[in-house]
Order: sequence, then C-alpha cells, then structure tokens
Amino acid sequence: MILNFFNQWLMTGDYPEKLIDDNVRTDYGRLNRLIANEKNRQVVEGILAEEGITTDIVTRFSFDRMYDQEYFVSLLYYMGLLTIKGVRYGKTRLGIPNHVTRMIFWEYFERKLRDKYNIKYDTEELAKSIWQLGFDGEIEPFVSYVSENVLNRLSNRDLINFDEKYIKVILFSYLITSNLYHPISEPEIESGYLDIFLERDIRMPDVKYEWIIELKYLKKNQRDEIEKVKEKGLTQLQRYADSRKFKDKKDVKKVLLVFIGKDEFKILTQ
Repeated sequence: MILNFFNQWLMTGDYPEKLIDDNVRTDYGRLNRLIANEKNRQVVEGILAEEGITTDIVTRFSFDRMYDQEYFVSLLYYMGLLTIKGVRYGKTRLGIPNHVTRMIFWEYFERKLRDKYNIKYDTEELAKSIWQLGFDGEIEPFVSYVSENVLNRLSNRDLINFDEKYIKVILFSYLITSNLYHPISEPEIESGYLDIFLERDIRMPDVKYEWIIELKYLKKNQRDEIEKVKEKGLTQLQRYADSRKFKDKKDVKKVLLVFIGKDEFKILTQ
C-alpha cells in the first residue's frame, strides 16, 4: 500500500485519492474476530486512548490463555497492528505503528459504537459539520452532532470510567469519516502534550483552518468545579498556542471543550 502511494506520487506528482488501500481494510475483519469479549474490547479502547500499552511480549502461545491481556496484545503485535516504541519500567512499550493502522482501530471503534447502541446518523450532516470545521472555523456543529448522536446514547455503566480520553477516541472515530484532516492525538510540544491537533490532510491544501483542542470532562456531580477546570484548560491551551509549533501560524484556531456528563458541553475559544 505504501509502495503504491509513492509510485503514484512519483509518476504523477499527485497524492492518491485514498490513503488506505481496500486490501488493508481486511485487518478490520481480523481485528473484529479477535475481539470477541468485553475484556479485549476494553484493551483496544485503552490502546487507542493511551496511544499504546506497556506489556511483556509473549513468545509461546496457549489456547487456554488466548484471552489473557498479554497474549491478546502480543497477538496484535505479531499481526503488525502494534509495534515496539521503547521500554518503560523494564517492560516493552507498544504503540500503533502508523496512521493507516490507527485508522483501522478507529474504524473498528466507530463500528462497535454503531452496533452496540444502534446508532444511525445522517452521513451528509456529519460531513457538513466537519466541513464547517475546516472552512468556516465553526466547531459547534460537529461537537453538537457527536453529542446528540453518540454521547447521549451511552449507558450509565459506560460513564463509570468515562473521561476526556474516551471522548477523544469518539471524536477521532468520527473525524476520520472525512478526508479534510489528519487528526493527531497528544502531539508532544515543548510545553506538554496537546489533546488533539487537527492538521489539514495533505490532499486538501485548501482547508482554511487547523485546530488545537483541549478536552476536559466533569461528571454531573462535579459541576461546581467548572470554573476551575475552565481556567486550567484555557491556560494550557494558551501555552500550547504560544509554543514554537503554533506561535507563528495564523490559520490555527484554539478551543477548550468541557463535557459535563453525557449530554452537556461548553465551548470556549481564544
């Protein structure tokens, strides 16, 4: 797939219309068959939220332990869906190797949400809301769309361990339905780790706005903390905007999204 990408670029000077070959998408089916239980599903969601996982790589497999976390994660590694990123605390740190594989995970997650909660949405309306992000500089239509069509359908059980990382994965899962952006999770800059950077896709140079997004989440019973959370979030956002990566960029919009429970959110821009 990568070879085809560069062959097209070298021969024509144009980027391919699709960055992911349909043959690569067969990994989605393999992934779906592997994640046959709730435990493995949670592992995959954790990998997406944390951009990886720290574990021991298993070299000998036993069918009796195939659903143990270390066995399952090692299998993802041997399938090429994870790669070694380094060592942490004497254990191997595995991460998602590239954007293509990350999209396979995100597509898996979006389909699981759709099936689990019987989510049916208007693809044209979703596309329009992402278009407004890129060309009108408006984020409210997209956030409202995800809130109404996805977040509001979550069960109370889902909210027990819910946080901004889970929201980030959900937002990413719907952003990839468009080719306007290459969403980047927690890019490292000199002042810390930004939650989301929406970088325009190389195939869409006319996209007017890129976005840096900071996420915060409060449970309903934490509402009295909202002012403190706002202050902290806006301070972080400004620090990221002043970093070398973004300081001289004129087309980057900054926003703090504060989610309260599953059915309320506040948008604060700078």
